[in-house]
Amino acid sequence: MIPGCGLCFFSFIQTPAFLLPCGHCYCEECFKFSAKHDFPCWYRCNNSLPISIKDGKLLRFKFSETREEDDKKVVIAHKQATRRDRDIVDITIDQNQPELDNAQATTIDHMKARAALIASMEDTMIPYDMVVLELQKANGHLAEMIVEHESLEASHREAIRKLDSARFALLRLIFETSPK
Repeated sequence: MIPGCGLCFFSFIQTPAFLLPCGHCYCEECFKFSAKHDFPCWYRCNNSLPISIKDGKLLRFKFSETREEDDKKVVIAHKQATRRDRDIVDITIDQNQPELDNAQATTIDHMKARAALIASMEDTMIPYDMVVLELQKANGHLAEMIVEHESLEASHREAIRKLDSARFALLRLIFETSPK
């Protein structure tokens, strides 16, 4: 497998490669263009800070011919690692999704209960202040569920970011340890 630019996908056989602090590699033309126009990394990593010329480290690749069997081993190892990473993300999503569904269902149940309470209040003439208190409680519970939902989304985004980082670290390791 021949490494290529993360932006234009040309292989690094024809052009020098520049490694960014986030771990992504660009060809010389894409790197200089991104730095000149203050673009952040295409993969939106590194807090989306603009790329500067001093950020890039010139990489010198040495390419050699390998047998197809050796390439298959590397590709199979990469596919297995990617599959394991994907399984971890899927498990994390599956574990967090019921919590979100449960939180939404619980909120809906609370709102239905409050609506039933309001409907029954017309018959029993419950004081207005009590209705306001119940609605404030329901609103507070809804706000808590929203905060919890946003927290789960943030942890999900963090898990995806770590997965991408692990993938690129694995690729970097594969390229560094491949026969020269």
